[in-house]
Amino acid sequence: MVRQLTEAEELVLESTERVVRALRASQRGKGGFADYLIASRAHDAARSTVLTFDRVLLAEPGFDSP
Repeated sequence: MVRQLTEAEELVLESTERVVRALRASQRGKGGFADYLIASRAHDAARSTVLTFDRVLLAEPGFDSP
């Protein structure tokens, strides 16, 4: 469904590339799409780490505990 949204002409996304990157990460990883979208946004803002309380995500690169 998210992929279809990225292809919809009626919808303008802040960054289609960011959404697609998050979608791919969520398909490979164990976290939710929203977590990877936040990480993708952080990456674009030159931030290397996203703080999270989600223990599953702490095992993945780019996530750390607060």
